[in-house]
Amino acid sequence: MSSSIGLSASSGNSSLAWVMGNAGRGHMVISFPLSLDSGWYKEQPCTIFRTFEHRKERKLFKHEFILLRLLDGSVCRIERTGDPNARFNALRPHGSIAHDMVQCFRPDELDQACLESSDVIAEVRLPCNFELMDVLKVCRAIHEGEKTRNYTLQVFNCYFFSLAIQVCLVRLVAHWEDYQSLGHWISQTRKGVETLTDTFQSVIASSTPRQSHALYRVYSILALGNDRSPISFIQEVMSNLQSRWTYQTDNIRSDLALKINSVLWYSDIRPGFDQFVEDEVKQAMVDVFRVKSIHSKPGKSVEAMKEQLLLILAKLLESKYTEDKSNLLPPETTTWSIKRRTLHQSNPVNPQTNTTEMSFTGIQSPHTPEKTSVNWFEWIASHALYLGYLVLCAVDATLRPYGITVRTFEADPIECYIIDQKLESIATEFESLDEITTQDLTRLHLETEALTKSKTGVTIWDKKPWATLCHCVKYYVSENVYGEIELNKPELNIRVKGWLEPKPVSVSAFQAHIIDRIRIHAQTVQSVWLGSAEAIEVELNDILSQVWKLIREDWSIGPGVPSSRSPFTRVYTANRSSNYRDQLNVWCDRIGIAHLRFNTDLVAQRDEHGHLLYQALPIFPNILDLGGNYAAQGWTEQEAYRASLSQIPWDRIFLRPDSIYYDFDHHRDGSIIAKPRLIKYGDYVQLTNVVGFGTSRRSAEEKASEILLLSGRYCFY
Repeated sequence: MSSSIGLSASSGNSSLAWVMGNAGRGHMVISFPLSLDSGWYKEQPCTIFRTFEHRKERKLFKHEFILLRLLDGSVCRIERTGDPNARFNALRPHGSIAHDMVQCFRPDELDQACLESSDVIAEVRLPCNFELMDVLKVCRAIHEGEKTRNYTLQVFNCYFFSLAIQVCLVRLVAHWEDYQSLGHWISQTRKGVETLTDTFQSVIASSTPRQSHALYRVYSILALGNDRSPISFIQEVMSNLQSRWTYQTDNIRSDLALKINSVLWYSDIRPGFDQFVEDEVKQAMVDVFRVKSIHSKPGKSVEAMKEQLLLILAKLLESKYTEDKSNLLPPETTTWSIKRRTLHQSNPVNPQTNTTEMSFTGIQSPHTPEKTSVNWFEWIASHALYLGYLVLCAVDATLRPYGITVRTFEADPIECYIIDQKLESIATEFESLDEITTQDLTRLHLETEALTKSKTGVTIWDKKPWATLCHCVKYYVSENVYGEIELNKPELNIRVKGWLEPKPVSVSAFQAHIIDRIRIHAQTVQSVWLGSAEAIEVELNDILSQVWKLIREDWSIGPGVPSSRSPFTRVYTANRSSNYRDQLNVWCDRIGIAHLRFNTDLVAQRDEHGHLLYQALPIFPNILDLGGNYAAQGWTEQEAYRASLSQIPWDRIFLRPDSIYYDFDHHRDGSIIAKPRLIKYGDYVQLTNVVGFGTSRRSAEEKASEILLLSGRYCFY
């Protein structure tokens, strides 16, 4: 199986560029924002496909591209090339501007697609219909990536572009994050959490206080006064963790589904589960520190300084926790919904009716000015450093067989600060003191704060303080539960080069095919002295994962968000005798959005019994009230109602007049305003005017859910 390293040039029909009003014919250079209500996409007669092909040209440069087989017999060719006006820039580390192009050919134009000069590497029939929009979302994710937006000869070329589209489309039907798939793991992990106290007894019995982790000992010194048993800290953490896993099952299930949904490769699923447990235990530790420091105020008293130090330690833990959890969702997106394609659906509704454009949050690449000739002296001067690197690679490749190494691929070492080593010395010193003074605490304050603000290196844990607890939690998780993730999941029908017939394969098996191609490509790159095979293989795997994470919905299109063509007009009526959090999930399911999340934190407030309170703020889709655009005045409700109906554009609202609910506002002058209730939902935002308080996270979120459901101002269907 060969791989391509040439300066990619499409063999498609590049003479015809799309122009407005050309019935969607001609190629379009993909750029974002991308108009959907006019332009190339709007003019395509069919955008639905179920089969795609990964193809490679037989010419010198072995150009690769993706071909979509549309349901009406048309084909759509999607590919990446370098900037035709600056081809040699592709040799530079930052590359040239990428020309990502798309072109559709009608059934009577297939000869113009120039397919006879290419071979099919892989043909994939998906288990359900897809939309061209799904491919464009992958392209947008590539454009929004800092590295991937440009074309480079070594990595981000036509080969990478084709792989990214394939692996992301296929991942949409993996369904590894289905609640049923996660259920066994959650139930076994919950058992581990519930029996933590018993499982941890052996650890307690076999260790002395001095053998406990330094973080536990420092906490005991600051928070427990004369009772300096590190075990007290562990017991508080276990209690916090058990409370969450007992009373917040829905949140845990949703969080885990998002975590697994962010994983591209099947081989990364088990590490994803392990990371989820780590996140849970670390968050429980953070909560314990924050509870003790909730009333922390500036001051120089011993107690005030202890509380301030506890807050610093919480931030130290939390910074590491946030760094790990950043893998859940990229900062460029606020998407809380699951990315997947539902099976057994009818043809996807053309999303162009729901939004006007695909948005863009990346940085636009500057366009290279067109050049009619190459100034070779200027080019060599600007590429001197990189040409020198290539010469060095060549010399190294020549001398390495003789045991002479000219260069290595390893990065420069980075200075590391070991957090627990520093905390160990602090704990040992303070345990020997009969009395802790403000001077001691001031010095401790400076030393611990320095760990959170290091700019010359990285701070890491040598022995993670949450490791033992995580091991105890995972003790009851069976090895079989990870293999069950792919049981009864959709299969692909694929045919790769050399196979006579298509075969049904799992998503993980197809990924193995992709990973094998990545490995071969990396070896080819190394063979022409353009980089290390190992480094390129790792980079491609990681970058493809980042592309998957950057795929997002425009909030008014696609599955998993409120994308109905028709506005919602009825207020959802809740049952006051049932659990409001569960009813809120029912409402979410009814209108087709992911279950809502809450930002829930402990606050410096107490109830009438002196219990500390949690505050829950819902993450809720922004309410777009369209009714104000069609409000009308009259002297009777009927007159105002009829005047309003006459203003509504029925070709865009898609509701029957008698199905729309109306609100009537009676003014003092006797006039009446009739306003139709037409609600759509937009970007998710944190509501600050809906606040739930409770003595636990669950009760606070239950109260916020009650407000959302009973106010009549948020939940419509």
